[in-house]
Amino acid sequence: MMAKNIKPNAGFSLIEMLVVLVIVASTSVLLSQGLTTTWQNFSKLSTSELAIDKAKLPLQWFANSVKGALLSHPEKVMIWGSENEVEFTTFLPPNSDDQIPRVIRWTIEQEKSRWLLVFEDQLLNEAFVIYESEFPLLFSYQVNGQWSNELISDAGVLPKAIAIVNSNQVIVTGVVGRPVQADIPVELPVFGVYEFEP
Repeated sequence: MMAKNIKPNAGFSLIEMLVVLVIVASTSVLLSQGLTTTWQNFSKLSTSELAIDKAKLPLQWFANSVKGALLSHPEKVMIWGSENEVEFTTFLPPNSDDQIPRVIRWTIEQEKSRWLLVFEDQLLNEAFVIYESEFPLLFSYQVNGQWSNELISDAGVLPKAIAIVNSNQVIVTGVVGRPVQADIPVELPVFGVYEFEP
């Protein structure tokens, strides 16, 4: 008589399946706890960063407006400033995303024991207090590598940067993003006077 070839079952036993299920369940529990902790920490971090960013946002508006400063005319002074006020043309005003150049004014005003940074849009004739400080604020201008509290600009020249200073500490610096010297068309001597009225 011949012996029959008995094949073992080709599947997993019940014990093997239970061991795999326990391993998968414990791994998923550990993974979900780790992800939950990570998301909670991320949420706390983004909330604190948002609070910090919200406090810095008005100063970023100032820096962006300076970055977008333009020279509208190569022969006329289009920017002026003192330690308490600066006026210039920019295509990045804080109150508009359309990038249309407009004249804006930043002023520092004292109100009782506070100093206010005020933004004024000449086109809309509106003024907004966007920053407050307990310490005196003033504007400082970088022209020809030197910092000064007064901007005595030649025709067709922008300062390299404008800073808001608080007790000899720089609060924010806006760096001009365009050439600081006006471009005069090379054809000007051929065609005559540069005609432009802002």
